[in-house]
Amino acid sequence: MRFCEAHVSLEIGSKIRSGHSGGQCQGHAKNIPVQDLSQPPAAGGLPKVANLHRLVNLHGRLHNHCIALHKRFYGLFGKHLNQFALMKHITKLKTIEGFEWLGLMDAQAIQDSIQRIEKGYALFFSEREKGNKKIRPPSFRKINKARSFTLKQTGWKLVQDNIIRVDGRTYKFALSRPIEGTVKTVTIKRDAVGDFWVA
Repeated sequence: MRFCEAHVSLEIGSKIRSGHSGGQCQGHAKNIPVQDLSQPPAAGGLPKVANLHRLVNLHGRLHNHCIALHKRFYGLFGKHLNQFALMKHITKLKTIEGFEWLGLMDAQAIQDSIQRIEKGYALFFSEREKGNKKIRPPSFRKINKARSFTLKQTGWKLVQDNIIRVDGRTYKFALSRPIEGTVKTVTIKRDAVGDFWVA
């Protein structure tokens, strides 16, 4: 988890291929294991983290949809799509048939994903102005290679020092040291082998 005023290390359960999470703070943090307490263990005793995979994949799908909208807007009007206009558009899409999947994600997490893309375009334009021709704008990516999403004020709750609830499911993690201060945001990360970390 990313802590604004805390210095902590977190990880989900013991190190499991299916998933775990790790913690990070404003200063420095390391990673540690987490276990899904919301469901019984799967075969072999591994915790089920299908819901975390689903959420990360949804944010990968959102990323690609936003990139498509950016490209379409530039093609039509020859200018950059404002992030706030995009946020309003995504909010309206939630009520349209075929876009129900947008309602499965936390609203502030959606905003954060859009802001990440905005930062990517800002860097692209800035570097191009400096004459850097090698830099490329944000692009499409394979959904199964999506890596993370960030929850801000909603969508998560620190139930106890070593238990966190994400999207209605409860996960247990081990602390490397006590949490100090107030946890502000939580980033769920999926690594290349499918393990989960909280930062």
